[in-house]
Amino acid sequence: MPLLVDRLVPAADGTTKSLVLDVLTYCASVHGQRIKYYVTHNGVLQRLESLYSDPSKCIRLSMIRFFRTFVSSNDEALNRYVTKHDLFSPIFRLTQGNHRDNMLSSAVLDLLNSSVTLNMRVIVPYLMEKYRGQIAEGPRAAHPVMRRIREKFDTILQERQQQMKKPATELPHG
Repeated sequence: MPLLVDRLVPAADGTTKSLVLDVLTYCASVHGQRIKYYVTHNGVLQRLESLYSDPSKCIRLSMIRFFRTFVSSNDEALNRYVTKHDLFSPIFRLTQGNHRDNMLSSAVLDLLNSSVTLNMRVIVPYLMEKYRGQIAEGPRAAHPVMRRIREKFDTILQERQQQMKKPATELPHG
């Protein structure tokens, strides 16, 4: 069964696409679990991926805003879904070859910053493992957000190592 998104978005004009994304963003912020279920079980983010390459900057910004609202719930199962389907890939493609500081770059940096601020323990290691070249050595490597991602990743690694070093607690006899 085709989704409304499949029928409406590819053939729609910019205003309609923007409105659909605004409705999805609103639903993601208000309806929590219902929209997560709908989006993950119907592959909505994958179906909307083509909008990241839309010629209109407003559409691309709306898509980033929807993704940020969707991911900012910091649901571990949702974060695993995002990493499993590599849904940050189109976002990092947006910034490749675009080395100017503009609104699109700021929106991507804000999305990445929220991943660190919300302490997303699944997303931050995924970002470092998958996009280390762009985060640690790319043209924006000196940016404070990129530095915070690297620092948070180091902290998560240290915590994991400390957990592995802890001796197993003994069960009481009796």
